[in-house]
Amino acid sequence: MITIDQSTFKPGKNSISFTTKGYRIAADLYLPEGFETAPCPAIIFARPATQVKEQASVVYGEKVSARGYALLAVDHIGFGESEGEIRNYENTENIIAVLTDGITVLRHLDCIDENRVYGMGLCMGGAYITRLAFLDKRLKAIATMSAYFDCATAFAQMMDEETRGQAILGANLAMEKYLQTGEVDRYPVLGAMKPGEIPEGTPRYYADAVDYYMTSRGALEHAPNYSNMLPAFQLPIDPALNHSPYGDQLTLPKLFIRGSDAAITGPLTDLFYPNAAEPKELMVVEGAEHFDLYDIDQYVDQVIDRVDTFFQAN
Repeated sequence: MITIDQSTFKPGKNSISFTTKGYRIAADLYLPEGFETAPCPAIIFARPATQVKEQASVVYGEKVSARGYALLAVDHIGFGESEGEIRNYENTENIIAVLTDGITVLRHLDCIDENRVYGMGLCMGGAYITRLAFLDKRLKAIATMSAYFDCATAFAQMMDEETRGQAILGANLAMEKYLQTGEVDRYPVLGAMKPGEIPEGTPRYYADAVDYYMTSRGALEHAPNYSNMLPAFQLPIDPALNHSPYGDQLTLPKLFIRGSDAAITGPLTDLFYPNAAEPKELMVVEGAEHFDLYDIDQYVDQVIDRVDTFFQAN
């Protein structure tokens, strides 16, 4: 049963919680001015992999609530302020379960128009919100930004075949150790790279990741619960998460947004788009790289403008 005290709600960020799979899920509900006078449309937001709700979710929550939408951002099971035995474990099934329950929470609230619930997903969140759209017909439309639609291809591009095999075996052995002993080995998802010490020749995507996650821009002071130390049985990306063969079955309205200069997710969006069912739209943000759509105002504001227009039409 959902028990949320709505009498304390105010415009802006509201801390709430709900339960998924027996775990307490910490969430932030962003509400627009005037939410008390008429039910408002709502967005369930799927954040980039490993993030907590104090990172990109804040940027999008503040910007869409200024346009009249509510937005629900969550700490997934094992992340941030939410419960979970294995900390920082990016488990796809758990994430989909939390997002599904998040839709239920939104539709339960008196200030939300239950017939206008949308989904937005950023980076790996784009893959999650797309998968959710296959499974949950309560969503009216979705928008993805810098999305990983085909993680199998992305994983293959990250390393050669021998290195991939070693990575998978290492994850297998780490899970074996956990099941036998309860011990969780961990590794830094960005390796040993640090701001100002990026090796020459490092692809811009990874250099930008360090600039975002290892500085005050994306973590540190304002996101103290964030950690780049992942369980060793978790691969950097879930190669089983691949929507490419099923795009023609995704029939709700869809807006796909990519940066013109985005490595990896730009080409993945271009590959997915032609096979996706109508109705669909594609937006290319000129001059933007993958991580620019996380928090750089000149690019994110363009995204919000287009998403607002798209959701109003759907």
